[in-house]
Amino acid sequence: AFATGRKTICITRGMMGRPDDEIKAALGHEFGHLAHKDTDRILVVAIGNTIISIIFMIIQISIIIASIVTAIFSIFSKHGFLISIMNALVTFLSLIVLKGFMKLWTALGVALCMKTSRSNEYQADKFSFSLGYGSQLCRLLDSFGDEKPQGLFASLASRHPERSLRIKMLVAL
Repeated sequence: AFATGRKTICITRGMMGRPDDEIKAALGHEFGHLAHKDTDRILVVAIGNTIISIIFMIIQISIIIASIVTAIFSIFSKHGFLISIMNALVTFLSLIVLKGFMKLWTALGVALCMKTSRSNEYQADKFSFSLGYGSQLCRLLDSFGDEKPQGLFASLASRHPERSLRIKMLVAL
């Protein structure tokens, strides 16, 4: 099951085959995401990334246009060949630096979103627990496969915390 938008929870066919109390626990978890406005945050991040991507694209187009204008003016200069070489080098380096910033922005954004997403999972688990479905959610989580992320980058990219940690938190509650 997953929450999306402001008022929507989707349930997979696989979830529909679970016992009713586990379905209720999963729904409680997903209602927790809606109650904490986790899906709104995802929308804000998506819009922010779109704006940043447009800004990067405008900068990239500006660099290319400046390069073309410089190349045209270099034709009429007595040092045209030297200007053309410098123009190509500056354009190339500018685009490389811009690409580097784009990759850094993306990597940092993904890492922060994944950390926030994992934190949101604990909050949604607590919400389901507060509705009285803590043990049912533990049972549901325990029924999932033992899919532990392998390595630092896999852990950082995981949207959900390890299920054993989630169960441990629910038991502590």
